[in-house]
Amino acid sequence: MEESIKTRIHSAFIERAPNSLTIDNLVKVIEGVSTSQIESYLNEMIDDGLAVKRQGKGGIKDDYNLVSYENIPSKEYITIGDIKVPRLLANDRARPEDINIYIESLAKKSVELENNIESRINERLKGYWANIIVLFGVFIGLFSLIITFVDKIKIDASQSFWNVLSLNLAQVLPLAIVLGGFIYFLKRMFK
Repeated sequence: MEESIKTRIHSAFIERAPNSLTIDNLVKVIEGVSTSQIESYLNEMIDDGLAVKRQGKGGIKDDYNLVSYENIPSKEYITIGDIKVPRLLANDRARPEDINIYIESLAKKSVELENNIESRINERLKGYWANIIVLFGVFIGLFSLIITFVDKIKIDASQSFWNVLSLNLAQVLPLAIVLGGFIYFLKRMFK
């Protein structure tokens, strides 16, 4: 476990070469590792001669670098969807408008994705409502057919209560079974 955390910290430096990283940066990049663990491993890396610590001044946090970035290629771009944003590397100077333009591009892409997702959700909802309306129509049609074709039972005044109940059940039970099956079908379909 300890070795993998060291490896993950070292990999984070390589992926972001030649930029320095703070402990807060590493906490965000390496999930599931506490600040104290990262600080401990950074101190070990310093003791092993792999990293150096640069003291922050005037409210700026301390940051860390690898001792050498020789033979470590640096990525020039961050790709987000189809937008390539140049990385700011150590000692680079960025013009404020360059950064603003890239942020605007990302915001436009975000709005496009949001609109695309919203339209897909709306299409699916329309499909669901159409299915519900069709099923409700089938239910009404089935119910109407059953009611239309069921004969009314003629009850004789001399029949006992239990006899009348059994006759009514015999007539209504198939209807109840068909409707129960239909409701079960709907429940399974919309789960």
